[in-house]
Amino acid sequence: MRKAHIIVNKKVTEPAPTLQRFAPVPVSRPRPKLRVMSSSDVPDAQVDPDANERFAEAVRAQRRRIGMTQAELAERMGWEQSQVTRLETGKRAAKVHEIFRLAHALQCSAAQLLSGDPGGLAMVPLRERIAFEDGPGLSLAGLPGQLPIAGSLERPDGCFAAVVADDSADKLYPAGSILVVRRVDSLAELGRPLAVGDRVVIRRFRESREDGRAQDVLVGLLQAVAGDLQVVLRSSSRKVASSVALQHAAAGAGHYERAFVTATAGPGTAIDYEPRPDDPAELLGAVVLAQVPG
Repeated sequence: MRKAHIIVNKKVTEPAPTLQRFAPVPVSRPRPKLRVMSSSDVPDAQVDPDANERFAEAVRAQRRRIGMTQAELAERMGWEQSQVTRLETGKRAAKVHEIFRLAHALQCSAAQLLSGDPGGLAMVPLRERIAFEDGPGLSLAGLPGQLPIAGSLERPDGCFAAVVADDSADKLYPAGSILVVRRVDSLAELGRPLAVGDRVVIRRFRESREDGRAQDVLVGLLQAVAGDLQVVLRSSSRKVASSVALQHAAAGAGHYERAFVTATAGPGTAIDYEPRPDDPAELLGAVVLAQVPG
């Protein structure tokens, strides 16, 4: 008799699948290259052949307007000075990111530089020659009577230009600098009082303001010392005085009053200036813009 074989179904347990992690495969996507468009890339009507030259002129004009040298601009940009020279002569084109950095360094907008008009032009009469004791140096002869000044200038009719002829202010402005000076009366009209530390231009007299015989025209920093108004000259020349008197304390001012003026006349302190006939100098105005050579 055959034996019956009974097969019992056993549950087969399969090992769990092993999960393997793979690092993502980097996808190499070539970055688009930027290039300067030529006349063959766009219609002629969209090509501006003078754009680079206009941009270079705008950079140069704005740098001079704020009194910055090429070396200072190069330092702010992290460039060599030769790169700034090439840029301002149109031999080097600025990259897109450089345009915004230039605008920041030059205190204007990128749009103003690209338009070639960082602030417009104002015509200002050239009237004064700055030199210690009217010494030798640059002359006004041959210079135009009106100078175009780049940059925004409120009420240009209340201003005049002065050329620095010597080294009497070379720690502030080198010889050849053009200063735009707002007259005292124009400052009053605009509600802008003079203050200690302002850069001012004065006319010094041989005897007194009443005498009227001018000795020289100078630029320096306005200071108040013991009730006297003085102008500090910042020059590297030993021939130039360290300061000159603008106006002496009013007659009858006591010791306490003089000490009070001295103690409170720090930088930014407003100065109430009223010219007097016996003043040794006349305050012509405050420097609002400067264009320095180079």
